[in-house]
Amino acid sequence: MALLDFDFRDPDLHADPLAYQRRFAVADPVHRNSQGLWVLTRHADVLALLRDERAGTDRRNLYRGKLDQGRPYLTHVEHNLFYRSGDDHRRLRAPLSRAFTPRALASFEAEVASRARSLASRLDASGFDLVAEFAKPLPLGVIATLLGVPDSELDNLATWSMALIAALEPAAPRSVFTAADDAAAGMKALLADLLALRRTDPGHDLLSVVATSGLPLSDDELLHNAIFLLSAGHDTTTAVLTGATAMLIDNPEQRCRLAAPTGVDELVRLVSPAQMISRVATAPIEIGDRVITTGSPILLGLAAANRDPAVFPDPDRLDLTRPQSAHLGFGFGPHVCLGAPLARMQIRSGLLALFDRFPELTAQAPPHREPSAVLTSYRSYPLAAHG
Repeated sequence: MALLDFDFRDPDLHADPLAYQRRFAVADPVHRNSQGLWVLTRHADVLALLRDERAGTDRRNLYRGKLDQGRPYLTHVEHNLFYRSGDDHRRLRAPLSRAFTPRALASFEAEVASRARSLASRLDASGFDLVAEFAKPLPLGVIATLLGVPDSELDNLATWSMALIAALEPAAPRSVFTAADDAAAGMKALLADLLALRRTDPGHDLLSVVATSGLPLSDDELLHNAIFLLSAGHDTTTAVLTGATAMLIDNPEQRCRLAAPTGVDELVRLVSPAQMISRVATAPIEIGDRVITTGSPILLGLAAANRDPAVFPDPDRLDLTRPQSAHLGFGFGPHVCLGAPLARMQIRSGLLALFDRFPELTAQAPPHREPSAVLTSYRSYPLAAHG
């Protein structure tokens, strides 16, 4: 039997990252590949690293080494919280986190539910694409509304967001970064114009609140974190809405439990919109008898961790009443997903609206997942109503 060696270029990884990760979870859960990358796939190890500030998120040097200074995408990387650690990360996150608490979002729930019902009402019972007509426009419209971006810009935002998301792939070709440059520049220009308007005439949107907060953020930091929220804040929710719909079509007895307190988290656990995330060791980290040395890149296999049988009995079974205190679908620790409360709200409202409109749905084809090592990104899911 050939020795396992985690390879970002392996087509099997991009086609089915969960199956790929599970091979390592069984055979070598603390794996060091031939290039010095550490891959962790056990729930306990992944959770420990998510909690450990020695596992840093500042990966800007990876991009500085392959992108020229001043390129719009590199500027985006330099200024957003996704690539910061410690106090710097906390400084950038603080003004945004105030808008994403369940209490702060409570008044937004009616807007989310209304948008979900409106989108569902326009779906053609004889056939529709769930992704294009519902699962993507719902979270994209919601995050745009939260930031104060008009619906007239949604098509541009969708195109730009996908270009930025594609640049997250570790083996992305040079052409992907050219498209990401255009996307970062386009989104920044749009948001800069809106920011200028909000400073003279603030509203209740997040851009207005942050712009007038007086907190120590530069305009570049403010704008690029807004770009990050727009791009990262919808595709992951699209993935869960799509994957969850497929699971609920296959498990119709579970639909009556959608309102269960743990229901949405069970769907997030099984879909794992972020299949894996990366870290860099800022100091030596011990895992059992292994030592991850300073500067080593680390991959955390969230998909495998979320189906670890040591934590989740019968891990592949959908159970919307399953206790969910341990799933890692939103990450964990200081970098836990900022928009998790909003994502839960959209997933619950979206699925309730969809199945209220169509109590019975039939898949015309399986959900089409874009090949990716790091994300669950669906591009289409043709459905039709019956009954």
